[in-house]
Amino acid sequence: MRLLCRVNLPFAGFEVVEASDGEKALSLLREEEFDLVLLDVMMPGMSGFEVLERLRRDPGRDELAIVFLSARADEEDIRRGFELGALDYVTKPFDPLRLGEHLHDVLRAAKDGDVDRLRRERLREAAGEAS
Repeated sequence: MRLLCRVNLPFAGFEVVEASDGEKALSLLREEEFDLVLLDVMMPGMSGFEVLERLRRDPGRDELAIVFLSARADEEDIRRGFELGALDYVTKPFDPLRLGEHLHDVLRAAKDGDVDRLRRERLREAAGEAS
């Protein structure tokens, strides 16, 4: 998944910085400024949920735009991601060529203060898929 992001997101105008695990991600996030962070739920060392929980307790990083990109697609995981403060939760399979466009939409929604609408829509979609 990191390879797909590293290859495709620069074409959408994103600069990609990779972390191989949760600890490395937290270290990078404390050293540099980022507009958006993609997290997988299943990562070595600590889950993406744990990374997000720690970020939300970190002053100055508590409002960082977080999107989950994960194979974990059940409603409970999606709901937990949003409850922890993710802006979106993208499940596999996804179109890697359209991911950049989608992430730009998420950033626009965050900038416009429209995140709650986006979260509600995604939670409804997840509930509909689980039925």
